[in-house]
Amino acid sequence: MFTNILSAKRRNLKTSLFALGLCITGPVSASDYSENERSFQDKPVDTWMLQYEADDFSDEVTRAQIIFAPKNFAEQQSYFFRCLNYSTNFSVQFLEEQKYLENSDGSLTNRSKKFAKGGFIYHDEQRLKVSVDGDSENYDIAVGGQTRNLTPLFKADVPNTPDLLSMSFHFEFYFKDMPSFTSKNSDDNSRRFFKQLKQALKTGKPLEFELFSPNSRVHKFSFDSERLKSFAPENVLEFCVIDRELRDE
Repeated sequence: MFTNILSAKRRNLKTSLFALGLCITGPVSASDYSENERSFQDKPVDTWMLQYEADDFSDEVTRAQIIFAPKNFAEQQSYFFRCLNYSTNFSVQFLEEQKYLENSDGSLTNRSKKFAKGGFIYHDEQRLKVSVDGDSENYDIAVGGQTRNLTPLFKADVPNTPDLLSMSFHFEFYFKDMPSFTSKNSDDNSRRFFKQLKQALKTGKPLEFELFSPNSRVHKFSFDSERLKSFAPENVLEFCVIDRELRDE
């Protein structure tokens, strides 16, 4: 199970992932590891990237970040796992033209106007359908859109134009070993999606997404679970999702 970890080369803090701002720190007894599925030059393209922290004595993973940089960010989605001791955040990022989000009067719905100065000019619920191995779930998911930092994770060569928004939505999973003094809990969307994500990562079956935006716009994309399973060490995926149980379940 731990073959990939034992064979991984220790890197210093000047790895390619740290250049992307994904710095992980931890106790003295832990070491940082970073791996890229495929090599790249100036920017990551069509590759999974992993950085994780593991205890030197037990090889137990204590923190991890997993990112997929698409081949063409202008037309494809990226995926991002942020895995901590008591929680995992899974998010999806993509680009969208503003005209597909506008109301009939040309305005944008923004339920988080306090963040508008930071470039977040769109925030609304959209319908999301997720399927794995023939079973599907429907969600009303909060989707945000911003005008700044269109591709902060990948530094892709996408023109920063006023009519193009960086879109994202996410699920937050809180695990049962979280300290009792905290009140955080997974919402209904996250609970249902967690089961689908865990099934996909266990079986290697793809997750199929359909996001229904305003103006009859439909985004269809697929999460290649088998490809991630082939790249990431097994115990990293166990730490992030597979061996975890949600709080109060």
